[in-house]
Amino acid sequence: MTESDVDSLKIDYSLELKDWKADSMDIQINYTNPLNVGYGDDQIMTKLKNPSLFVSNKSGQPMSEDGSSSVKYATP
Repeated sequence: MTESDVDSLKIDYSLELKDWKADSMDIQINYTNPLNVGYGDDQIMTKLKNPSLFVSNKSGQPMSEDGSSSVKYATP
């Protein structure tokens, strides 16, 4: 889920799986119009809705709630 606390503009995006390992994954979010997300010097939080769908091949354990979110800073 992607939300903006400034405006209620529609946020269109696509996801690209960059890397998936036994204990981690990297997903790139490509926003159709990045200005609908923020105007620079913002925090962007991404959270998986159902992290239990992602089970480690190495440990057999599902992803924790703590590991299912990321906060990045956008520079102006």
